[in-house]
Amino acid sequence: MSHNHHPAIRQHGLQDGCPRCTEQAADPFAGLDDDNLLLLMIRTRAWMRDEQYSRSANELTAMRVMEQALRRMDQLDRILEQQQRDEDGPSDDDIYNRVTGPFTGVEGGIAYDTTADQPGSLGENDWRL
Repeated sequence: MSHNHHPAIRQHGLQDGCPRCTEQAADPFAGLDDDNLLLLMIRTRAWMRDEQYSRSANELTAMRVMEQALRRMDQLDRILEQQQRDEDGPSDDDIYNRVTGPFTGVEGGIAYDTTADQPGSLGENDWRL
């Protein structure tokens, strides 16, 4: 496919009216070199956060393709992270938060008996009993 003369893709993005840019926009993974693909990924992430905008219709097409790929990668990352957490078991923070969470009677890893009548007396839930 022919490539019209236009400003560099690296600085100005995929250009409208260029058959080669239209082809690359439809499948950026097959048509762009690694540097341009990385730049497209960075711009697409920013675009997904409403921090960037497409500079042409072709770039918008490429960004939409990249967005789908990134969302799929994010989903796979979540699955892998969950699998890793399941294999590793609970983290120290998870254990600490479970033990010292609200309504446990435990503060900072120290158990306080809330059933004792007087300070220092042994209540029915005292761990020393």
